[in-house]
Amino acid sequence: MIKIKPGCDKHLKIRIPGINTETITALELIIKDSADRNAPVLLTKAYPGEIVFRSEEGAFTVTLTGEETAILPARKLLYGEVFPQIGSKKPAVAVFEMCSAGTLKGEMRKCRKF
Repeated sequence: MIKIKPGCDKHLKIRIPGINTETITALELIIKDSADRNAPVLLTKAYPGEIVFRSEEGAFTVTLTGEETAILPARKLLYGEVFPQIGSKKPAVAVFEMCSAGTLKGEMRKCRKF
């Protein structure tokens, strides 16, 4: 689980198993407060643009600024969805969990689903 402290910058590396990252032409990261497909979007980032591809690492890097992490609900389990695109094809979505907490020590165990 990825841990996020509201108000602090967070750098995320995105690797998608089974896909040659150098063939990805577009990528979208969406953060929501529920795994439900219809849940409201809290934050979105895109490649090319806000997400950077680092060929030496074979990964995409996205920075969530302190202003962006500050808007995420505290002590809540959040969900990130990654939508890659290779040419006109859109492979399956990768989903990961994040925890937003008031402090990194002690608060993480309070993260829970609502």
